[in-house]
Amino acid sequence: PYPVAPGASYIESKFPPWNVERVVDELGELKLDGKPAAHEDDGKFYDAEDSETRPEALAMYVDTWKRPEHFMPDQPAVPMLLLKPPPPPPEDGEEPPVDENADPDDPSQPRQPRELVSESVLFSANPATEWMWNALRLVNQRASVIDAGDFLWENIWPKDNDGSDPENPPNPCVSPNGKYAVRMWVVDQWRCVWVDDRMPVDVFGRVAFPGARPIQLWPLLLCKATFKLMKHYGVLDRVGSHSVPMVTWLTGWPKENFGVNNAEGALHDRLLNALTDAVPPVRDKHKAKNALLTVYLRERWMPDHPPPRIIALCGPAGVGKQALVDRLCEEYPERFGYGLATTTRPPHAHEVE
Repeated sequence: PYPVAPGASYIESKFPPWNVERVVDELGELKLDGKPAAHEDDGKFYDAEDSETRPEALAMYVDTWKRPEHFMPDQPAVPMLLLKPPPPPPEDGEEPPVDENADPDDPSQPRQPRELVSESVLFSANPATEWMWNALRLVNQRASVIDAGDFLWENIWPKDNDGSDPENPPNPCVSPNGKYAVRMWVVDQWRCVWVDDRMPVDVFGRVAFPGARPIQLWPLLLCKATFKLMKHYGVLDRVGSHSVPMVTWLTGWPKENFGVNNAEGALHDRLLNALTDAVPPVRDKHKAKNALLTVYLRERWMPDHPPPRIIALCGPAGVGKQALVDRLCEEYPERFGYGLATTTRPPHAHEVE
């Protein structure tokens, strides 16, 4: 098992920090958390605790769980990813194409091709997972601003090569033993989420997760990793990107909810009008009532020094709150300090400024 830092939370211990060398070493092992993890029927990797994790709202659409090779009898080899073929190299005398979205001041490595075979390739399988489809589409539409190696399927292992050739950047590939590592942004850093490739299908044999046409594995694996995180966060019954940070897990972008109060200002009104697809005052009241604007920040301004965290000690009088604060500040002056209490009320007779 991965070493767990002292004082780590349950989520931090369940989903360890990303370590690509360790991930590559463990992809070939039919183990999870140091314990055997092979399915008794086919001998492939099986996450016994979380393999069939899904919200209750999805239960009515699920008939059974299948491996990709059993999705369609006439297509046992389901591809991981289907991209548009790259443009032909320039002929003699022609200038190479210029990436209009490239930032000349960006020192990061160039982004690899990210165009799927069709703009409308992603689809929502059913109403219970439509919000996940929207989250995938939102990230996919911003491929030009996401760093190399951090985009959707680029966060899935195993890879088809080790990345040593800049002309042949790695992409995820199908795992022969059904074991995949998904890199997701959890508790302020990239972490490892292990999943198997058993997917829910309905009575017609269609996968019940948001998917892609032609069928591809990468969106199914990202959705399965998301549901695993939701289960361990205790939010498996939640719906929507405003209450489940799927986009943040996929990108690392912080999330801000605007709220639904028109008193918030002109920006809120314009966004809400666009979202509800109408011009005030003829706005669809039902849509407006159920809409919650959510904004993701690619960059968040931070001060030169990390802002202090506020710790509030609660307890009845005489239990030693002040004594504990005094001792912490005395023994760890570089980590703890006193807060300055302020108030807008007039001072009492016994109080001084």
